[in-house]
Amino acid sequence: MLGLLVALAGVVAVLVITEEQRRRRSWPAPSGGPDRLMVFDLRDKLAPIGRLDLLRDVQDRIDAYYEHLGVDADDLAIHRRRWAALTNKGDTLLARGDLVRRLRGLCEANRIAERLAAADRRTASGSATSR
Repeated sequence: MLGLLVALAGVVAVLVITEEQRRRRSWPAPSGGPDRLMVFDLRDKLAPIGRLDLLRDVQDRIDAYYEHLGVDADDLAIHRRRWAALTNKGDTLLARGDLVRRLRGLCEANRIAERLAAADRRTASGSATSR
């Protein structure tokens, strides 16, 4: 039974990964700042050599930062950075083979992406009606 559950989680993870990679390419990375260095630059340097596991401590600090910061529904910049942190955490979890936690994080990242897309649609429709 556990093997079936793990296999099912793996199949779902592959589907989520494919969609997440498509979305990642469509969202711009945040510019500058220390979180850009930690979240993007280190990942990009460590991934080719197969050492994403080294980001575990960095990712733990990023997670603690966002937990302390809390959720401000109106601050889209924070949501974009949190989305990026969650998707990159998924990469480190994949490198460690932790598919269940990766799937959980990617589902949260997907919910954030949907909120951001809805906010973008509201902004676009508001600017279209004000013309």
